[in-house]
Amino acid sequence: CGPLMLLSRCRLSRSLATPLPRASLVRPVIPRRGILDIAQTDSLGRSSVSGLLVTVFGATGFLGRYVVNQLGRVGSQVIVTWRGEPKSYTHLKVMGDLGQIIPCEVNIRDKESLRAAVKHSNVVINLVGQDADSRFNTMQETHVDAAKRIAEVAAEANVERLIHLSALRVTTDSESDWVRTKREGEAAVRSVFPEATIMRPATIWGAQDNLLNSRASMARYWPVAPIVQPQKKDSYVFVNDVATAITMALKDPSTIGKTYQLGGEVMTERELFDWVAMVLKLSPRTIETDDPDFLFNMGYWLGMHRKPRFHPDALLRKEDSLVDPNALGFEDLGLSADLLQPLKSQLALSYIQSYRKPVRQQDVSLDEEPEEVAKLERGLPIRHY
Repeated sequence: CGPLMLLSRCRLSRSLATPLPRASLVRPVIPRRGILDIAQTDSLGRSSVSGLLVTVFGATGFLGRYVVNQLGRVGSQVIVTWRGEPKSYTHLKVMGDLGQIIPCEVNIRDKESLRAAVKHSNVVINLVGQDADSRFNTMQETHVDAAKRIAEVAAEANVERLIHLSALRVTTDSESDWVRTKREGEAAVRSVFPEATIMRPATIWGAQDNLLNSRASMARYWPVAPIVQPQKKDSYVFVNDVATAITMALKDPSTIGKTYQLGGEVMTERELFDWVAMVLKLSPRTIETDDPDFLFNMGYWLGMHRKPRFHPDALLRKEDSLVDPNALGFEDLGLSADLLQPLKSQLALSYIQSYRKPVRQQDVSLDEEPEEVAKLERGLPIRHY
């Protein structure tokens, strides 16, 4: 029995070491079936079987990693799409049990690669998006053309559920191309897949985001930090709360064909920047502006940078972005307001604490800096550290 078992182990290890063909990388282990009640598997963990075979477009992005983690922790099999760097999906492999996270290379312009990614799935989630035009894709191609193409492929494959990520700002009358293409993307998806569930999150914050980190970088390193439209009000929502809302929508069949607005804490641009500066123990110089000429020149020069803190198109989003009180939201998905993560919290500080000065790195308080300590820091050495 011993030698036979050893031989079988050798054969198994040899078979695992043999590289698989590309087509086999997108073949699920369990057969396609109807969606089960995944609420029954919440407490069973990543080794359970929820019955969900989910293809996530945009899985390697900021929100995608949280969505994949939420799906993996209830025992779903997730096909994570990727492009470009082959190792861009490796951090997602540990979010599910063995064989449950399956990478699949796709090209959003090629319908055949999209069909290969969704042909075994019963759920498709589209999280693809970009903040500005790039040299590879425009916002029109990503938000409208690609979204419609994914919806068409999902309809051809008889996918049971399609969740499309939009934005809360589509409800505003903005001159921004980003807002316009997001709005047109919603209409394109609805025209092809009327049963799609559309999520409209507010401005999302979290680890490695473009919201808190950009404000912290300007407060720490820029000689003068511009505050554009300082009185503009925005709603801010934690990234994991949005991922939880997407998972909750899959549990409830009544969410089919509906649109949800996901908002959180409301602050002005001035209040947000002041809070970031306070928790970083900084006193940055700022300039507030609504001047169109100033914004045009700033947008022109920022557009020449590879990774600007502001995209020129973002300067056109001047309208307040608030949740409609009559719209469907978190509470309709079973998430009450007291369960949502507020922005002004210790968690948000932990994401930007590295921007503090070296003598402040170990201070985890959210309190405002005492005036006498601030004076010492500007002029004299701080002896009590």
